[in-house]
Amino acid sequence: FKADRKFEWDRVVSGTGQVLWGFFKKVAVADSIAPFVDQCFMAPEGFSSLHILIGVVFYSFQIYCDFSGYSDIAIGLARIMGFDFPDNFRTPYFSQNFSEFWTRWHITLSSWLRDYLYISLGGNRNGTMMTYRNLMLTMLLGGLWHGASWVFVFWGFLHGMYLVVQRLIGKHFGTLLNFLKTPNFLKVGINIFLVYILTSLAWIFFRSPDFETAMSVITGIATFENFTFASIINKFIVLKGFLLIGILLTVEIADFKFNFDKVIVSNPAFRVVSFAALLWLIALFGTFDSNAFIYFQF
Repeated sequence: FKADRKFEWDRVVSGTGQVLWGFFKKVAVADSIAPFVDQCFMAPEGFSSLHILIGVVFYSFQIYCDFSGYSDIAIGLARIMGFDFPDNFRTPYFSQNFSEFWTRWHITLSSWLRDYLYISLGGNRNGTMMTYRNLMLTMLLGGLWHGASWVFVFWGFLHGMYLVVQRLIGKHFGTLLNFLKTPNFLKVGINIFLVYILTSLAWIFFRSPDFETAMSVITGIATFENFTFASIINKFIVLKGFLLIGILLTVEIADFKFNFDKVIVSNPAFRVVSFAALLWLIALFGTFDSNAFIYFQF
């Protein structure tokens, strides 16, 4: 704070780009699908299986875009003012296992849990069973950190179990895929899909106010009752939501290859086009209902 910080144009450009991307995630994606999610979790028994399933998928992207958007805005504003904050998200839904997921989701918290809980408890230094114990305790306390509610604790329990089971059968699963001569791109796709599905299952408990609601959501999906597009209410919001999620994933995949932050700083033409496109997307698709950031409650 006492350092002499001077104006740097590259910092302003880079920071502004991240702020705009954060607002797109929050205002265009998260806030647009929030009403659909709220509706599903308020009374899941009143909707078809497909409607509820879409609600769960939407929540996985709502919480991601809401929180990563909030982080992007904070990081971008800090960069403009001369402060370098660490990344808090790195495309977590492209993770191939749960250890990787927790190095890419809420990185500042997961790093703290690793350094001050998991490693302090002994980490993996005292044998297999103690490692499993340390993983479970760390994730249970990580769940409890979000609030004094059993659904948060159970969310942490599920992620602890995922990490333990991954250590138990992860190598065997990889051996099975090799035995079946699965192409490498298909292995990657299967791993990403499984991690996403199980993560979304855990999100059901995180979002639900109680276990009864969570079980109603899971039961509603599992019955496959009226699994047709016609059964969906608010079809426009669904189509809009999937379009915005498609834009989000396309940009994140492209960013792996091109590193947009560097391109924005070095290429004025790309900067103008990308900033204008983001402002247009926010204005066109944004939902301006003054929705607070989800993580403000934590």
